[in-house]
Amino acid sequence: MSSTRGRGRPRGASDARSRIAAAAVHEFGEHGYDGATIRGIAARAEVDSALVHHYFGTKADLFAEAAGFPVRPDIEVPVILREFQAVQFMPLLVFPQIILGGLFMPRDQMPDVLHAISDWLPLSYAIDAIGAVTAGDEDWDIFAPLLIVLAFAVGALLLASLTLRRRTR
Repeated sequence: MSSTRGRGRPRGASDARSRIAAAAVHEFGEHGYDGATIRGIAARAEVDSALVHHYFGTKADLFAEAAGFPVRPDIEVPVILREFQAVQFMPLLVFPQIILGGLFMPRDQMPDVLHAISDWLPLSYAIDAIGAVTAGDEDWDIFAPLLIVLAFAVGALLLASLTLRRRTR
């Protein structure tokens, strides 16, 4: 029997995936993401770099596996940040409406400037409509305020849909 290696899977190679993952932990720990290479990880695990690609695909996939991430950070983090950017200005829209909508102070007791601003806010109309319904005002028109609130809601949805980028694969 010769000492040359035959074709096929060598004996004891079933732990190659775990050796690659362990080598990746060491390489990423020592060199960081940018400094670690697939070839360096393969050399440390004593496997061919093609086997690293076979088991893990890309360097980012290998890093996610080595770090124990359930998702790929290079894909998921930008999506989360983009969604955060879309909603980070919500307090700027909601807070003035709560303050000027008439929840804390009746709108007719507000200074003229604040009352004029509250006339432009949809929550003011919703609060007025709820107040009229609960008071049983029969001569009060509920459809105009509800139409204004609905128009603001549709406008906000359209604006939100225009600000988000679409990702298709």
